[in-house]
Amino acid sequence: MDTTESYCADAMLRSAVERQFITIEEALNQAIRRSPDLERQMVKYLPRE
Repeated sequence: MDTTESYCADAMLRSAVERQFITIEEALNQAIRRSPDLERQMVKYLPRE
């Protein structure tokens, strides 16, 4: 089984990864509230379509 299949088959792992992304999102939102200029700085690193 490859890594993607293992990940998809493991509900606990998927939940843990999701919680980590939620934690990162909350931390970024707090940082942006404290320093609004941070958001403008981060935008330049987003992938462009």
